Amino acid sequence: MYEVLTFLYAFNYHNYGFLVAAVIVFFLLNQNDFSLTFTSDPIFRYLLIGSVVFMGLSLRYYGIPLLSSFVNLFIAPMILFVYGYMLAMDEYDRFQRNVIVMAFATFLHGLLNIIMNINVDVLSRVGRSYMDIGGELIAATLQNLFFVMPAALLFYFAVCYRENMTLKAGGILMALCGVWGSIMNASRTVILLTGLLFFFAMAIYLYCENEFLDTAVLKMAGAVIALAAMALVIYQLNLFDLKARLANSALGKRSESTSNDLAENARWKYAGDILKSLPFYLMGNNPYPHFAHNLWVDTAKQAGVIPFAAYIVVVWRSVKKLAWLVRSSLFSSREKVVIAPIVAGLVFIFFTEPILQGAPMYFALFCFISGGLTCMTDCAEEMGMLDR
Repeated sequence: MYEVLTFLYAFNYHNYGFLVAAVIVFFLLNQNDFSLTFTSDPIFRYLLIGSVVFMGLSLRYYGIPLLSSFVNLFIAPMILFVYGYMLAMDEYDRFQRNVIVMAFATFLHGLLNIIMNINVDVLSRVGRSYMDIGGELIAATLQNLFFVMPAALLFYFAVCYRENMTLKAGGILMALCGVWGSIMNASRTVILLTGLLFFFAMAIYLYCENEFLDTAVLKMAGAVIALAAMALVIYQLNLFDLKARLANSALGKRSESTSNDLAENARWKYAGDILKSLPFYLMGNNPYPHFAHNLWVDTAKQAGVIPFAAYIVVVWRSVKKLAWLVRSSLFSSREKVVIAPIVAGLVFIFFTEPILQGAPMYFALFCFISGGLTCMTDCAEEMGMLDR
C-alpha cells in the first residue's frame, strides 16, 4: 500500500499530490508502531521552524494561496519527512524500494508529457512551455525536473542491478530518457546532470568496495568511453545526417541563439542581488523583480532569513547523514548507489531550479529521504553502531 501512496504522490497528476499527503498522514497515525521519536532530531526541528515561519510570513505578505499550494509548500515537507522516517524504521528495503518508486513515478509523468508534446515547437512558446498531462502549461525547467531522480539511477541499473535483465534494460532506458527529453525541449541541465551523477555513483561504488579494479565497473567505464568515442566519430563524420538533426532540434537551435557560459546565466546575478539586499529585508517580502531559481535564496526573498537559514541547516545535516551512510559498513555499496546520487541530484537542482515557484514537491521528496537517513542514524546510534 505504501508503494501505491508513494507513486501517487510523486506522480502528482493535476497537482493532486497534496491529497495523497493527507492520506499518508491517516495511514501513519493508524500504525501500531507510530512514535514521535523523530521530533528529537535537529533536522525535523529546523524543518518545523523553517516551515512555520515561511508559512506565517508568506500568508502575511501574499495572502492565502490555493489549498494545494499551501500543503505542498508548508506542510508536505514535514509529512514526507515523517513518512520516510517510519518506512525506514519498518524496513530499510521498503524505504529504498519507495525511493525507486518515486523515481519511476516522476519519470512516467515526464515521459507522458514528452509524448503529449512530441510535435510541439517549444522554442515558439514563452518559457519553452509544455502542456502537462494534467492540462496546465509548465516551463521546460519544470518538465526536466521529472528526470532528475531517474537519471541518478543510471549507474545502479547499469552496473549493480542484475536480477532481471528486462527490468535492468528498462531502468537504463528510464535513466537515459531525460537526455531525449532535454533535446526535445532545448535544455542542457539534465544532459549534464546525467553524466555527473553517473560518475558520482561510480566513485561512491569504488570507494565503498575499496577496489578500484572492479571488473564490472571497468567494463562499464570502458563501454561508456567507447560509446562516447563512437558518438563523437559519428557526429564528426556526419553519419546518418546527425549534425543536421541535432542542429535542427530545439536544443540545437537554442544553443545557437544563447550563450553556453554558465557564468553569464542571469540567475547568478539575481541570486547575488537578492543576497546583497537581504540585510534590508530580514523578514522577507523583498520587492526584487526576479527569482534566483535557488531554493534558499528564493526562500529569503519571500520569507526572510529565518527559513533561509533553517532550510540550509536541513539540507546540510541531511547531507552529513548521507556521508555517514556512505562510510558505514552496515549497508552494501549497492544500497548506497541508490540513495547517494538521488540526494546529490536533488541538492543540485536546489541550486539551479525554481523549486518554490513551480516544484515544491521535490523539496518534500528530499525530506522523505532525509527522514529515512535520520531514522537509520538514530537506529545505529541506539545499537552503538553509529561509527561503523
